[in-house]
Amino acid sequence: MKANIEVEEVIKQTPVQKAQAIIKEQGRWKGFCSLVNLGWYVFHTDPKVKRIRKNGIKVDRKSIVLEDAGGDFARSDIGILFAYLLQNGYNRKYRISVVTARPEYFQKYKKIRNVRIYRRRTKNEEHVCFQTFKLEAGAGYVFFMDRCTVTSTKKDDQVYILLDPSCNVLKQNKADGVGIVLDYAILSQKALCYTKSEYFDWMEEHMLPLGRPCYDVLLDQFQPDGEKQMADLKKKKRILWAPMSRTADQLKAYQDPMSLLIGLPGLTDVRDLHKLDDFCAEQNVELYVDAVINGVASACINKEWKALHFVSQMDYNYFNIVANMDAFIVDYGVEVFDFLLLHKPMAYMLRDEKEMQRIEGFAFVDLKQVMPGQHLYNIEDVQAFICAVAKKEDPYQKERDVLYQSMPQSKQYCKDILDRFQIKL
Repeated sequence: MKANIEVEEVIKQTPVQKAQAIIKEQGRWKGFCSLVNLGWYVFHTDPKVKRIRKNGIKVDRKSIVLEDAGGDFARSDIGILFAYLLQNGYNRKYRISVVTARPEYFQKYKKIRNVRIYRRRTKNEEHVCFQTFKLEAGAGYVFFMDRCTVTSTKKDDQVYILLDPSCNVLKQNKADGVGIVLDYAILSQKALCYTKSEYFDWMEEHMLPLGRPCYDVLLDQFQPDGEKQMADLKKKKRILWAPMSRTADQLKAYQDPMSLLIGLPGLTDVRDLHKLDDFCAEQNVELYVDAVINGVASACINKEWKALHFVSQMDYNYFNIVANMDAFIVDYGVEVFDFLLLHKPMAYMLRDEKEMQRIEGFAFVDLKQVMPGQHLYNIEDVQAFICAVAKKEDPYQKERDVLYQSMPQSKQYCKDILDRFQIKL
């Protein structure tokens, strides 16, 4: 009870009180910056001043804002859409602004006409920057992922578009969608329109299955300038193992210590990793791992492996890496649908299926209906799939083709998205 009282007292603090606390802990300068940002935050979010705020900042229909809350701009749909806008000259007609957690990565765009880079939050990550508030409050179009900075004060003549990377087969808690203000959500699959409309508590017609911007890169319909291209190895097969990122509760489903550290279900210890490496080398197969590596296990990726590669260590555009694979191992993430576009063998690691069902629940009554491929539960199953890929066996092709028909198909996914909102040259 005491902890709850303390939390309530912090919430009730005025901006001045919060700034004083920061001054005491971090010094006068950060305290002053905090006070300024808190003041602007109140101005832009307090219901009492919404009328002033709406009348004070005019919406610019020629302004496009791209916000990426995660900071992993290079491998996000936001990053791909930004690259497409620049390469096709949309900045000649529109003012394009990027809001990112890592503005230092985008210094090269500073001198480009009508392009601006903004920091999403202050350097101490306490509050949203004033410039970001002002920018998004007057933008005609705001593309974002997760949550947008100024959703609480959105104007009627603004268009907020969510590029949703979490279009997975998991049915997330509906309450998680509370506070996400949007006009439209861009989805990767028609079958997700109903489940996502439930999640956002928004009308189904506002769920648009137009496909993700990254599909242009996957299908080599568009390549961001300056990106290093992955070489084609004709003599070797490549397999990407891309497990879904798990929350702390979801990770508890792992019974194997190595699975928890490496992020690959089905591995009992480091010996299994070496066993897998040796087997891939024997089959003349390269195995690429795209998993969040725990700090304790990070030493694994720095070893010299015969056939294992860790995507986090590679200097290539992520979607270009995916496009150069010959087969995939996935589980419950967005990749279940995304990789269908490439018409290549897919297998599904379902070792923690029961636990995931208990923790999250699935959006589909029969999970297997969206998983046309071999179902894996241990390292032996993984080896069997690797062997099938090496032999060019693909018994589930027809089933994948059926599911593929429900995917949005286009020669220009980025352009289709922009055209839908009348963003044209």
